[in-house]
Amino acid sequence: MQYITKEMQRITESLANVIKELRDKRTGLSASKFAESYGFDKSKILRVERGEVQCKLITSWAIANALGMRCSELIAMVEDQLGENFSLIEE
Repeated sequence: MQYITKEMQRITESLANVIKELRDKRTGLSASKFAESYGFDKSKILRVERGEVQCKLITSWAIANALGMRCSELIAMVEDQLGENFSLIEE
């Protein structure tokens, strides 16, 4: 099992929050209906939105596209939520 730092978990949780909020606002669909409508595995979307899994870039990209946005926009929203001083690397 991979070691997950508290910083990695913060990114996972922020991404989960942003995806869930965007899904609610942009589609109005439940996680199950969203998954069904866009060809995602329902359990995967639910786990991503609960912050239980680290979302791969390809999955984030596909979710962003399903939400009608670019992946870079999704990541920018996660960065905004984490704050300007957030870093994975201690200096």
